[in-house]
Amino acid sequence: KLFLDKRMMYSSAIYKTKSTTLENAAVHKLDVICKKLHLSKSDHVIEIGTGWGGFAIYAAKNYGCKVTTTTISIEQYNYTKNKIKAMGLSKQIKVLLKDYRLLNGKYDKLVSIEMIEAVGHQFYDEYFKVISRLLKKEGDALIQAITIKDQRYSHSIKSVDFIQKYIFPGSCIPSLTAIQNSLTNSTDLVYIVTSSPSRLLFWHSIFIALNIIIISAGVIGGIERMVRLLMPALFILMMVMVVNAMINGDFARGLSFLFAPDFSEVDATTFLRAMGQAFFSLSLGMGSIMCYGAYMPQEENIFRTSLTVAGLDTLIAILAGLAIFPIIFAYGLEPGAGPGLVFVSLLSAFVDMPLGNIVGPAFFALLSIAALSSAISLLEPSVAYFEEENIVSRFSAALTLGLFAWVIGIGSVLSFNDWSDISFIGDLNFLDSIDYLANQFLMPIGGMMVAIFAGWFLKPNLALDEFSDIDLVIFKVWRFFIKFISPVLVAAVFIYQLVS
Repeated sequence: KLFLDKRMMYSSAIYKTKSTTLENAAVHKLDVICKKLHLSKSDHVIEIGTGWGGFAIYAAKNYGCKVTTTTISIEQYNYTKNKIKAMGLSKQIKVLLKDYRLLNGKYDKLVSIEMIEAVGHQFYDEYFKVISRLLKKEGDALIQAITIKDQRYSHSIKSVDFIQKYIFPGSCIPSLTAIQNSLTNSTDLVYIVTSSPSRLLFWHSIFIALNIIIISAGVIGGIERMVRLLMPALFILMMVMVVNAMINGDFARGLSFLFAPDFSEVDATTFLRAMGQAFFSLSLGMGSIMCYGAYMPQEENIFRTSLTVAGLDTLIAILAGLAIFPIIFAYGLEPGAGPGLVFVSLLSAFVDMPLGNIVGPAFFALLSIAALSSAISLLEPSVAYFEEENIVSRFSAALTLGLFAWVIGIGSVLSFNDWSDISFIGDLNFLDSIDYLANQFLMPIGGMMVAIFAGWFLKPNLALDEFSDIDLVIFKVWRFFIKFISPVLVAAVFIYQLVS
């Protein structure tokens, strides 16, 4: 009490700025934990290691959840229980005087703040087994730990340093690798790799480097060769995933979810959302469609090719749904989980699935192929402009623009960890802010400008010449739509997205 704050917090704090006080930083840390776990009133949280009740009280008071917290310290037990009673939170918080290994039940969320240091390296596997046992199937755990460098870990567990001798007898500070190894060896818990900035930065750098190398090789030597190789591979992997869903998934429920209509849910916004999805999926308003369209052979029929592209896009979307949703339903996961559906829910399913160690990597390889092909087509128009205008060579343009994308991408990397609680636009972090700007402003405006240019500024005879052998009636219908209908509909999507 002589040196702790009023919440009696003694674990590491998180500072928002250099001028943040220790007390405010400690409170901010508690809020970060609650937000990372997406706590709500419906959650029941189990806390391993009560401390002096700081987290349990903060979570219950500010997020309305139920908390069960356990300690083996009689002093902490009595202090916390009396404080909870005085604050009128006894119905929300239950304090136990019990070894964490004796806990039972299933909980939505689990928190353990700087408790693992007291466990001992020989008991890490048991510690994580208990965590896995206490969590519901879709539960989340957050463990805050003081860690040591991997290079020093093996030496530290065989020696006694100043802290172990005089400050925290019996303590053992884990390394990140030790934590990950115990998670892998003793549980089916998913270690979220996005928590490691260095790991994400490494793969981000590899991804950008591949873009630069392929684009530098040119249209035929680089992009066309890559597309010819990867697109059939993507389709084959997709078919394998569909077959896997038919064998291991709830295929009937997946079909019903995708194709059984519910007209009570259809209104005007349904059509706007559908158009917005098509707008994004077909890369309208971005460089992708312009990139592939610009290099079409003169004899290619643009109208028939456009129908083919739209048809194949729809087919791949249906196959993706057939590959994913039966697995989601078979393992009792939530189909509307957004990005977490792919990176958390499906990952959990692959762990339990027969041959999941083969199907899982195949699925994420498919996802990587799709991302790489899209990224290349987004970078190519800018590279082509610099090359064709003789500003710089193709390699220099690809390298410069690639490095620029790499620098911007660092913000996205940090949005999953160090910058996750830093807001840029409203309450959005960096990645969400960039996504908001691109989807809500840049793509709709870009698509609208393309439609206006093609309809009002591109000479009809030039457009007709490019279409090559198109029926004149079809051409007139296209020109009417591109001049009057498309700009209005795109503007409607734009306005709807702004309002919503």
